[in-house]
Amino acid sequence: MTEAERVVDIDVRGAGLDYDFLAVALKEAKSQRLCGSFRASEDTTTLTIHLEGMGYQIDSFLNWLRSNSRGQIFRIDVASGVRENWQSLQVL
Repeated sequence: MTEAERVVDIDVRGAGLDYDFLAVALKEAKSQRLCGSFRASEDTTTLTIHLEGMGYQIDSFLNWLRSNSRGQIFRIDVASGVRENWQSLQVL
């Protein structure tokens, strides 16, 4: 595994993230060829995004997320790690 391959858990907190934005974010992650999952809290104030992929892909997605949140997002926390078994994930 190279250093460029990363695992991140992203907690996005906002003032009621709308589902249209979440759908667009999912499409963007797919276009970046990232693997992972999205989970929103019941009140949609927190979105947890688990992503695995090359570091530049994840950075690109995070930049997109920050640029396209339309003021909904007020905090993004990213926890990074490494993954050994890439076969266990499905493409979004």
